[in-house]
Amino acid sequence: MRDEYRIAVHTEPFEWTYELEQELGALLRDIELSAVSLDDDPSTSEVVFAYAASEEKARWVLEELPQALNRDGVTVNDAHLDRWNPGEQRWQHPSLPVSEALPEPLAMESQLDTCDWEVHVHSPVSGSLRQVRQEVVGAGYLCVGTGGRRLSVLADDSGEAQELVDRIRLELPPGSETEPRRLTRRRRWLLKELIGQTYGPSGS
Repeated sequence: MRDEYRIAVHTEPFEWTYELEQELGALLRDIELSAVSLDDDPSTSEVVFAYAASEEKARWVLEELPQALNRDGVTVNDAHLDRWNPGEQRWQHPSLPVSEALPEPLAMESQLDTCDWEVHVHSPVSGSLRQVRQEVVGAGYLCVGTGGRRLSVLADDSGEAQELVDRIRLELPPGSETEPRRLTRRRRWLLKELIGQTYGPSGS
């Protein structure tokens, strides 16, 4: 899994010595970071990257790493923190919201083949199902739909489908509808088509 936070320290050009590598390596071990690398910047300055799994650790490194470089005579021009956005596949400012990564269509279709029921959800309010979608996907359920006004949540059996109905109803605005349905062969085929359109190369 990719570390969620990245620290970038921009510096004047310097020599990457063994002693400096050892000092930064000790710092990294102390806070359980995964990597540090040194790349050339187009402006001929240099940047040291460090990666952390939590914001707390990342902010600690943001303070400590420039100081460690300064102690070795490296001139630091700038240091900043980024957060990985898996949905957009890019680094961004940590205050901005992130979106979930899109699942692979083949993996979704394989999961769909193991489900016999779906819970069809409809809301009169555009965009109101996005939070519901995020929660059920986070719980491991397969969802088809982006969470605008309609959403289908897949279940293994009728009991699980009813549990989903009871859970989802609590999160819906007035006038919304939830209906558990047994998957027919045609409905399963249609859901696979929707997966391909939504998550495939043309729909990404």
